Amino acid sequence: MTHESPQPDVSSEPHPASAERARLARTRVEREAAFRLRYDVYITELSKAFLPEVDHDRGWVKDPEDEDEDVHIFYTGTAEAMTGTLRVQVWQPGCLTEAVSRRYSLHLFPDIARYRVSEAARLVVRPECRGGSILSALACTAVEHVTSHSNVFVCFLYCSPGLVHAFMRLGFSPYPGSVIPNEDGIRLPMFMVTSDLVHLREIGSPLAPLMARHFSRRRPLPDMTPFGAATRNLPLHYETDPERVLKEVRDRLQTGTAPRSRLLEGLTPSQTATLCRCAFVMEIPADSVVMRQGLVEHDLYLVLTGRFELLMGDCRLAELGPGDVLGEVSFFGEPGERVATVRSLTPGRVMVLENRLLERLVAHDPEVACRALYNLGRIVSAHLAAALQASVGKH
Repeated sequence: MTHESPQPDVSSEPHPASAERARLARTRVEREAAFRLRYDVYITELSKAFLPEVDHDRGWVKDPEDEDEDVHIFYTGTAEAMTGTLRVQVWQPGCLTEAVSRRYSLHLFPDIARYRVSEAARLVVRPECRGGSILSALACTAVEHVTSHSNVFVCFLYCSPGLVHAFMRLGFSPYPGSVIPNEDGIRLPMFMVTSDLVHLREIGSPLAPLMARHFSRRRPLPDMTPFGAATRNLPLHYETDPERVLKEVRDRLQTGTAPRSRLLEGLTPSQTATLCRCAFVMEIPADSVVMRQGLVEHDLYLVLTGRFELLMGDCRLAELGPGDVLGEVSFFGEPGERVATVRSLTPGRVMVLENRLLERLVAHDPEVACRALYNLGRIVSAHLAAALQASVGKH
């Protein structure tokens, strides 16, 4: 159950005690309002009408597990005017399903059966309410509730590429779990140990003071060392460290006879490094949908390795490879609808540039942003000219 609210900004959110307040949905009215908000975002805004859980008659998105005893639904706003919602499901020790174990590559954690484990899912925020404190409020209330009432210290989620940095600022981390191909694109697994106060404080997570108070007052910190040790030295399927991202971009596209990218033209080495700080590198399995025509997404992908086909309906438009850019039209477009489907023909790796982080770069380093956006404009112009020429040739 992926997270789809495009680009929430949690970098400077206050603690929900001084801003938004989230609460647990305890009544049928509250829970059904959450299902309707999901519909407003997934179907009305993001055009995900293919979701199997959609009930168009009621105007809601509801999963079978929403009725499980260990499922908790949180929301901000009111039942009459809900602004955000998040679901957390808890599994008791030894009760994880095979599907969940496969989804999160839990074979990587030999001791996982000893722990209560939770999954955060179905995060949606109403469009006009994004960029504030709703994500922080939902996360703080949900983590406090499941930690206090269910004794849960480990939480997993999988999210769209555009939300990776937002969840990292909350305290979630990449780990070596396999990426998750979905009907609408690649999704990335993340996890958080809520008792890891050192990490939460280092990144300035809004969860840090909450968890510090919780553990100091109620119980000592649990020993979670065995949980993380199993994955520490394994390679990641997506790389968020800026130095490693920069190295891979240079090795793949800027060394020797490597293919060049028009996106990086005119950028100095230091400017390329600045751009890479807004990005991460993601692995793409073969025969996976990377983008789906008609869906609303804004992020941009730069191909580092692999081959990809561009499809419009049943028509194959092009084959793309290292140095090419994917998603440039929806990056600029409003509301950001993908104009074509992109599918991987081989395994590959792409650098993901989040739309909101590039927007932030305009304010903080306008020279780099201007050059990158100018290059993107040239790429879009070249593609438009080629499309017009092909159309004229047919007539």
